[in-house]
Amino acid sequence: MRIVIVIATLICGFFLIGNVATGSAPNRPVGIAAKNWIQIGDGLGFVVVRTPSMSTPAQQPPLVNTPPVQGYFEVRTEAGWQRAEIVEAPLYR
Repeated sequence: MRIVIVIATLICGFFLIGNVATGSAPNRPVGIAAKNWIQIGDGLGFVVVRTPSMSTPAQQPPLVNTPPVQGYFEVRTEAGWQRAEIVEAPLYR
């Protein structure tokens, strides 16, 4: 019976060590708070810079979309995280 408990404890220990080792590093750029990071994929995310002022539920009409947040995209490259710039294409006539 003791051998089963020892083996079960060792197995649990290996899983805990593996999860702590892989889960400790945040998957976001340095200096970006977790509350401002929206991860889209392993190498892409959105940084929220400013959110609209929130009104109280009594003042906000039901079923109305809230104003958009402002921010920018970050892309992970070989050099690290880089800010992505959105360039609008010229209109062709």
